[in-house]
Amino acid sequence: MSWRKIQGDELERLQDRFEMPPQTMIREASTLRTPFYHNGELVRMTDGTSTIYLVAAGSGDLFQRDYYPLNGTGAGLS
Repeated sequence: MSWRKIQGDELERLQDRFEMPPQTMIREASTLRTPFYHNGELVRMTDGTSTIYLVAAGSGDLFQRDYYPLNGTGAGLS
């Protein structure tokens, strides 16, 4: 497993998806397919000062999927 860098049009569509203002634009993003997410993948995004991790769930293009932040709270789990 290795991270795949998101670039070009795909990165621009991802920025539009999250409607990020220019001062907090995603500077770098990448995805990682894992064996434990059968219909999703990990996404790592950084704006140059902080990094966030999310799960992109569903099929289709990356910017069309549902996103769930990985913040360590376990919210939404039963």
